[in-house]
Amino acid sequence: MRTLAVILGLSLMACTNTPQDAKDSADSASLGKQNVEKQETGSFIDITIAELKKQMDTREEGSYIILDVRTPAEIARGKISGALEINFYENFSEAAENLDQKKEIFVYCAAGGRSTKASEMLAKKDFPKVYNILDGFGAWSSSGFPIENKTSSRLQPI
Repeated sequence: MRTLAVILGLSLMACTNTPQDAKDSADSASLGKQNVEKQETGSFIDITIAELKKQMDTREEGSYIILDVRTPAEIARGKISGALEINFYENFSEAAENLDQKKEIFVYCAAGGRSTKASEMLAKKDFPKVYNILDGFGAWSSSGFPIENKTSSRLQPI
């Protein structure tokens, strides 16, 4: 009986798609959707570093957010150019509240573990478009894609 209710609900939703829904579906498909992780209040999509690079090359800078959730020590060795930094281990949930919910968010970490957890948290906060970058910065840097080298901006004691 429950299965019948789900099928009926999905059928009704399919019949009520708006043009924006169709565009959103096309956008998701263009990202080479590989796996959608369903959450209670939202979802995120796993994409490869190649798909992220394609999005960066074809979209206007500032129209999306690249979010680095690694530690400052990891980021000191380099990051994806223009990425915002929020250390997953230090008040990630509170810091994420300041992100623009109107923009798509591409989340990465070193290898994919923390970014998956961060993507889940963002989806539960009802961020509408969250993309988890598979294999993280390790795959990005080994691919030869450009890396922004971080230099310390801390003031040194006199």
